[in-house]
Amino acid sequence: MPAILEAESTLTERYQTTVPESVRRALRLGKRDKIHFTIRPDGDVVLTRATKTTSDDP
Repeated sequence: MPAILEAESTLTERYQTTVPESVRRALRLGKRDKIHFTIRPDGDVVLTRATKTTSDDP
């Protein structure tokens, strides 16, 4: 499956990064939203918006 959107980000000294605006818009991410990483056997990493659970709701 060809990539529809590509973006790049840099890790800081503390291993932090900013999710690029184009990715935030594509995933409809807002402040304090959670993201989910899936690492496939071939080494590809999939970043998705995490689903909210009842424990996330105060």
